[in-house]
Amino acid sequence: LVREGKQDEALAALAALEQKHPTVIPILLLKADALMQQNKLAEAQTVIEQIQRLPDAGALGGMLSAVIAMRAKDPQAAAAALKASSQSAPDSLQIRHLEGELAAVSGDFAVAIAALGDSVRVTSLRGRAGPLLCYCVAKLAEKQGPAAAEAALAPLVTSSPDEPFVLIAHSDVLAMQTKYSASLKQLDRLEEIEKKSALPAYLKSVV
Repeated sequence: LVREGKQDEALAALAALEQKHPTVIPILLLKADALMQQNKLAEAQTVIEQIQRLPDAGALGGMLSAVIAMRAKDPQAAAAALKASSQSAPDSLQIRHLEGELAAVSGDFAVAIAALGDSVRVTSLRGRAGPLLCYCVAKLAEKQGPAAAEAALAPLVTSSPDEPFVLIAHSDVLAMQTKYSASLKQLDRLEEIEKKSALPAYLKSVV
């Protein structure tokens, strides 16, 4: 119901479930999601605080608090929530992804690139992290020049040389510096990896 945009119906159904199962985290998560979809951020935060009090919540409540804070355009609150979450789950790539999103909306593109470069390797996060990574590389190039963007991307080129979004971003900053042969080389590798995609051939045509 939430995904179909029927948040009121979803909330009614979840309220009945919550009465029977007040400490079941998936039910509370769905309730918080439905409230966020209606932009009822204060009510969603109350549900999240309820989750945080549960013994099995871990870093989940902090991550959701960060999402709400970002929607409310409160980067300081989002940063504080992510910092608390990372202390309880220091290796969480979901937290790294949120750190990347926060850095991107705050205009700290180099920090965003590093964080998104970690999370883009996770299949479930790639669809969001990858395009945002490319965006941040382009914005950093616009802000500080393509050489600075290439330097920020360099650790990812080393650690994830066959990651498609890294290849696309690297090709882009190389082309910005008129390093066309090197740029095309990245796209050749992308074409080898993404054999069924028409994207590499298109990107080659605009280098």
